[in-house]
Amino acid sequence: GLAIPGAFAYGRLRGQSGHDRKRWANSSQGRLMTSANARARSEFAAIYLLPAFLINVGNAAAYLFQLVLGRSMSAADFGTFNAAFALVLVATAPTGVAHLIVAHLAISRGEMADPAFYRACLKFGAGAGLAVFIIGFPLAGLATGGSGYHWATVLAAVATVAFAFLQPIPAGIIQSRGDHLMFAVVQGSITVCRLAGGVVLVTLLGFGVPGAMSAVAFSLVFALLLGLWLERGMLFAPGAPLPLLELGR
Repeated sequence: GLAIPGAFAYGRLRGQSGHDRKRWANSSQGRLMTSANARARSEFAAIYLLPAFLINVGNAAAYLFQLVLGRSMSAADFGTFNAAFALVLVATAPTGVAHLIVAHLAISRGEMADPAFYRACLKFGAGAGLAVFIIGFPLAGLATGGSGYHWATVLAAVATVAFAFLQPIPAGIIQSRGDHLMFAVVQGSITVCRLAGGVVLVTLLGFGVPGAMSAVAFSLVFALLLGLWLERGMLFAPGAPLPLLELGR
């Protein structure tokens, strides 16, 4: 309540001497306003600057991933991977808003957003991912031929699509709590882990296209496990089972 009057007082003192401004700064109103400004700066850094920095780190890691693959694979393998990766991105495009949907449902439920609600969301995502894997793996494998090299790539690609239905759920739970920093950490870890996997599986071990696609799949698994670990207190707390049909209510 004193911070706003203090601001007006500081405005009146701007045209006065440095001694008067220093005396005001040492007053109770001045100290309170200084403390409020410091809290506002720290909150701004936590809400915007640090998440923005982490997101840009993730973007840089995605760019470096392509550079690593380009230097470690033949032109044919590099083109094959990017064609398969483009199909994976198209297939997982609907999951790009999944974390927003989970966050919206959790916020709209208010006190009803209990651990049972979050576990029901996870069950829904796991069921959707399992259905995608069971249907997509044999169909995609048959469409690409029967060699073991292609089957390994298809397995990693379909697993990536399957995990893409599950990974955004803990991320949405984190976002619903307003923890923007941890949300950026989870989402940024995807591309960072993908880069690390590309270096190990493609550059060091020479696994080619299957290794590159496996790095993409492992990055989603890592982000999923990280999100589950961050929300372990909520996800594994006691709560009555919630039917899946109740998710949107």
